[in-house]
Amino acid sequence: MMPEMLSLSNSPLIFIGVMLVKLLVVFAVVIFIVAYATWWERKIIGHMQTRIGPMRTGWHGLLQPIADGMKLFFKEDLIPDQASKVPFLLAPLMILIPALITVAVIPFGPDLHFGNFLIPQQITDLNIGVLYIFAFAGLGVYGIVLAGWASNSK
Repeated sequence: MMPEMLSLSNSPLIFIGVMLVKLLVVFAVVIFIVAYATWWERKIIGHMQTRIGPMRTGWHGLLQPIADGMKLFFKEDLIPDQASKVPFLLAPLMILIPALITVAVIPFGPDLHFGNFLIPQQITDLNIGVLYIFAFAGLGVYGIVLAGWASNSK
């Protein structure tokens, strides 16, 4: 029997579960890559300036991104008194979400055979994937503009 492509119509619960797992895995990998790219950049800049760079957390500072994430998680949110509160809080999401959803159309490998189903190794399969990436990659700029406007700073 030939496997069929997993879809919402032939098995909705499995489809939603697989989709959520793929979303979580891809977004966690993207966040991990960004965190360690920042660590790598700090190490290179430290060597260029004849400094050690981040070395205090873990071996050669490998736990520094985790420490930075914990610090960011427990940091207090400061909203200026004159700021428009809702747009000021939505602006970072308008920067982060387009950057994360551009990864949704990138295929990471061949289709997987899972029981009688064929599961693609991408979050969604679009015929216009490159156009989708170009369209959403440019939307992060609007979040930066919204953050400046919402701060109501002169």
